[in-house]
Amino acid sequence: MQSSKKLPLRKEKEAIEIVPWAMSILGVLSLSVFGSNLRVLFKAYGLWPHLIWVSLLGLALLLGVTHGLLYFRSVKYRGWIFSILLFFLLLVVVLVENDVERLHFIIFGLFGFFSARLFQPPYALGFCVTLGAGDELLQYFLPSRVGDLRDVGFNLVAASFGLLIFYKVEK
Repeated sequence: MQSSKKLPLRKEKEAIEIVPWAMSILGVLSLSVFGSNLRVLFKAYGLWPHLIWVSLLGLALLLGVTHGLLYFRSVKYRGWIFSILLFFLLLVVVLVENDVERLHFIIFGLFGFFSARLFQPPYALGFCVTLGAGDELLQYFLPSRVGDLRDVGFNLVAASFGLLIFYKVEK
């Protein structure tokens, strides 16, 4: 007999709507594994300060276009919600001095936003906590990285920011 247990989604969603959420998870994991090596490579060629900005804006643009294409056909689509999130994420990025923390804030803020868009609040928060802690746990076991409890907190603050923006504007 089949179970009729429903997924903890905010409302019935098409499977394609998980794409921006999954892309943000992939971004977190790829930065955890390859981020340190890329940073060394970019610094060696003198590209690091400029390339981080191009990468951040490219990531935001890619996720924004994906988000817009997926939700544009919806009658209830309010693209300005995502625009507000991007504005505040970029504002915080300007105010934060450390390049790595900027990257954390962008990627986890977007993940929090997409989690809030897709899942009910307790599950969205649970996914953010799990990914934020899991990211640092993964880095703890990588030879070229260091898992840091401070980064777990920063990941959670950034993801909570994305959640908060979505829930405040949604109401």
